Amino acid sequence: MGLLRFYLALAVCLNHLASALGGSEKLLLIPSSGLAVEIFFAISGFYMAMILGGKYQGPNGLKMFYSNRILRIFPLYLAIIASFSAVGLMVFLVKGHWVFMSEAVEMFRNSGPGMQLFVIWSNLTMIGQNIMFISQYTPSTESFCLGCAADTGSVAPWRMLVIPQAWSVEVELLFYALAPWLIRLRTKTIAGVIILLTAVKIMVTMQVTGTDYWSLRFPGFELSLFLAGILAYRQYKRLENVSIRNSALATATIAMFAYLCVIDMFKSDPLQYMTSPIAVIACLPCMFKAFRKSQLDRGIGELSYPLYLVHYLVMQMVIYWYKGPQKLLFAVTMAVVISFVLYRVVCRPIETYRQLRVRIALTGTSDA
Repeated sequence: MGLLRFYLALAVCLNHLASALGGSEKLLLIPSSGLAVEIFFAISGFYMAMILGGKYQGPNGLKMFYSNRILRIFPLYLAIIASFSAVGLMVFLVKGHWVFMSEAVEMFRNSGPGMQLFVIWSNLTMIGQNIMFISQYTPSTESFCLGCAADTGSVAPWRMLVIPQAWSVEVELLFYALAPWLIRLRTKTIAGVIILLTAVKIMVTMQVTGTDYWSLRFPGFELSLFLAGILAYRQYKRLENVSIRNSALATATIAMFAYLCVIDMFKSDPLQYMTSPIAVIACLPCMFKAFRKSQLDRGIGELSYPLYLVHYLVMQMVIYWYKGPQKLLFAVTMAVVISFVLYRVVCRPIETYRQLRVRIALTGTSDA
């Protein structure tokens, strides 16, 4: 499912870039950022069910699972923050201003010590980023208001985040923490929870407008997609050793991409909430079966996380520095190129170390 993961990351990248560059129309054949993130949650559920039921078995399995998740998520995240902060600092020393980080730095300077500590904590750990999108902070009174509308003198705290889209990674961290217990639930229980969460989500989002917290950011509702991914993996296990025609596998793959391309055209959030778990459970098992041995597909998929994290900062740099034609195409190209470099320099060595840790834990030898 590497191509799907890359496509979803690219969809988020394109939507953010098009919006920042002044585009107002829906991008053709590109799902919304919200839908792309939700399918990411489902893919995470699929992979967590797979690895927790496989290589992380044993007495030290849980400890190894959590530590390897940390190694998977945080080194790249912190490397991006450090790299782009260093670029911003160098520009500041030369030109006297922070370029693409100027707004965040100015807001941080005007904040009280409590908010500054919270911003530093959230930027380093990703914990707390989600609520920064539904809160307002008033520097003059140092008051933090959760769920309040913007007022005179207040600012949106999320604008002080270096990588604001990392809020979704914070949600995934919660799911990872719960995953060892979620995968033990019975299939009927998981299906019932998905139906219940989806129904409540529809009712809440129909009543509450003006914020995307309940439709996208609230972990309790987004858990339905993660659970759908777990069910998709269980369906895959039933099909794993079953001979399926390539035409059927191709149909499932095309159906998933077609769903992502057309569902936004209906302009119906309830329809999307109801159909997304169904599309995941129906299509992901066959997609994984079709591409599970493809090194190319896996390699493409490895670019999805760096692309997702880095594109916002690349966007800011392009907006500031690039004055040539085809700004959107240039920005996307730069984001993909930088993602590839980050994968080779940061992700691949760490991934090698992660897998070595698992082999040593399972066999007691490093094969060295």
